[in-house]
Amino acid sequence: MRWLFSSHPLDGHIHPLIPLARAAEAAGHRVGFAVPPGFSDKVERIGFEALPCGPAWTAEPIASVYAKAVELGDTAFFLSECYANVAARSFAPPLLDIIANWRPDVIVSDPTEFGSWVAAERAGIPRVFNLWGLFLPEAFLVALAGSRLEELRAFLDLSPDPKLETLVRATKLLFGPRGYQPPGLEIPASVHFFRPEVFDQTGDERLPDWVSDLPERPTVYVTLGTLFNTSSNLLETILEGLAGEALNAVVTIGRDRDPSELAGLGSNLHVERYIPQSLLLPHCDAVISHAGYGTVMGSLAHGLPSVLIPISADQPMHARRCEEIGTALSLERNELTPEAVRNATRRVLREPSFRIRARALADEIAAMPGPDASVELIERIVREI
Repeated sequence: MRWLFSSHPLDGHIHPLIPLARAAEAAGHRVGFAVPPGFSDKVERIGFEALPCGPAWTAEPIASVYAKAVELGDTAFFLSECYANVAARSFAPPLLDIIANWRPDVIVSDPTEFGSWVAAERAGIPRVFNLWGLFLPEAFLVALAGSRLEELRAFLDLSPDPKLETLVRATKLLFGPRGYQPPGLEIPASVHFFRPEVFDQTGDERLPDWVSDLPERPTVYVTLGTLFNTSSNLLETILEGLAGEALNAVVTIGRDRDPSELAGLGSNLHVERYIPQSLLLPHCDAVISHAGYGTVMGSLAHGLPSVLIPISADQPMHARRCEEIGTALSLERNELTPEAVRNATRRVLREPSFRIRARALADEIAAMPGPDASVELIERIVREI
């Protein structure tokens, strides 16, 4: 079979697709990625065929809308104006051309890449959603982006679907534990749960030698991900709160920042551009992050408590859920102070309940079926159509 994956040109969107894509390739399927130009090189470095689709996100109007979405940090604006409107409208028509020429048997996409939702329906091929840890009812999308999604369907001459029933019926792979879902939430039969596996090595990255030589005291991993690592001095505020504490803080700041910018803030702070968290987390006792899907699932898979500072997109939902379960403390971005970071970090390190609850989810995650099982599910779905 031919499996076409589609994604926005953002690391946090494409990385959750990679474990499934590798499992599909290992099962003998041909795998390709439809991504906007400028992201093809990254796809090819990871090891997959890239199919450039639509304009680059440096072109207008998507460039201005995306920049505004990042500036606002507003989930509704991201979903409605950026993803469901300009991104989807620029992506869907050229994706139809790719579908006609490459002839995929199935399209697998990140949950906010709406262009492939309408393109797949127009082309009459199955589409599978790759969900980020939490199931979000279609009513949530209707409330935040329903009008734009209806306009998108009309844009490709598809019939109205005000309740998003086509999304309800579509197969969804949820890479996260059932115990992470909000209690009382009705989850349709189209949702299938699998073990989250985090992709974070695009090359020969390895764990620095100095990690094994850290002093015998708690080690905390600090990250704001790949998109928000320069936001409003947040990182500086966090590090000011940790400087001088009786802990090791291992900080990754992204490849677009210089570690020397943060040099001298504290002898217990160890700053690197990038360390694969899959290699680092086994050496950690807690995590401070922006509550991005990959970092949250990686932390829970290792049974680590967190301090979460959500910024945008799905991050507030993950932060709220972790706090409800009792695996994390959540701090408001706009009210963040060094003292708040310091006190929250001390609590998650010293109070056993945070680690106990995180370890319970780690046990559940370890017992879940992995990406291989999700490949078998998709194979069955395609054969039955």
